Amino acid sequence: MPVRLLYLSILILFCLNFSVNAQKIESYDSKGSMVLKVVRDNIIADKMKDSTAIYSLSIVISVTKQRKKLNVATELNNEQVRSFFVGTEALKKLDYNKLMKGRKESKFVVSAYILVYGSRSDRVVKLSDVPAALKFLFVQNQADQENLGTVLLEVDKKVYH
Repeated sequence: MPVRLLYLSILILFCLNFSVNAQKIESYDSKGSMVLKVVRDNIIADKMKDSTAIYSLSIVISVTKQRKKLNVATELNNEQVRSFFVGTEALKKLDYNKLMKGRKESKFVVSAYILVYGSRSDRVVKLSDVPAALKFLFVQNQADQENLGTVLLEVDKKVYH
């Protein structure tokens, strides 16, 4: 029952995130989906703590165009995630020209939440843990940032024999 409530809470937050930003994922070109793919593909499950069942994060990607060259900086808002998310350098290497739409400066936001199953403690996600974990899905000053979407990752750490 608590797991169903967790999924319902996450689904509601997911829907609210898109309605607040009034953006549609379909409106982004392949580079926007490439950013989501980099986030999805650069999570190292073996480095996640077995005692934590839910993580969330937002990445702000700041892009500045100077003399036809793009300078890209990334900012991760959850320090716990730094130990197992290794994609910041890969995000810096992407070409953001199509997403810039002629602007000299842009900020893009990607959010992710990660559900971890099969940990050694095999604990159930407690609803009391959800608000602390989900607070990292949101970033301040979103007015000047373009939302590229949200990624849901389910990680199974159980060892199968």
